[in-house]
Amino acid sequence: LFDNVWADVRFQLGYVAIVTATVPLAQSHADNRLKLQREFVSKCHANTIEFVIVAGNFVMGWAVKGLLDAILSSEEDEGIAFQLVTCITVSFTGIFMVVAASMVKLSAAICGVTSLTVGLNIGWTWSDFAADLFGEKDLTILVLWAYVSTVCAVVMTIAAVMEVLIRCMEAQIQLESDDHVELRATGAHSLAGTQG
Repeated sequence: LFDNVWADVRFQLGYVAIVTATVPLAQSHADNRLKLQREFVSKCHANTIEFVIVAGNFVMGWAVKGLLDAILSSEEDEGIAFQLVTCITVSFTGIFMVVAASMVKLSAAICGVTSLTVGLNIGWTWSDFAADLFGEKDLTILVLWAYVSTVCAVVMTIAAVMEVLIRCMEAQIQLESDDHVELRATGAHSLAGTQG
């Protein structure tokens, strides 16, 4: 019944929007209730509730993966170069989202689900690239480790570039804020001088 809709970008956007609106809030609410009621709940029930809370992160991850797959499904035959660009784009966008979530000081639950969702999708995207790159070849452990090391280096480089850009933006914002405060203080001081 739903086979065709999972490949529809509009359906996936709606699904991701609903999951994004509900999962972090439900996780936060369940976590808060568990903290309040922990002494009245058995250890088994508490562990089950904690598992369900964490499972919500994977629901988010799979929802975003479905959206990415739907967006990229028409581009599947573009080859290895396209998949590499996709990996770098998903990595850059994902890291930006994690940094943005932490900069606006969202709740720990939302930052946690964002980080895990992004991490899962970056990993899955690079895994798809590896499948395209190596195909059905039998690989040695050395080749696998070289690939993993290269992917880690690329993702860490993207994260480092993002960190530098963010620090530059923060410094510029702070400089503008300081100039604005200084201008207001100067204006207030001159206003007080004219009134006195």
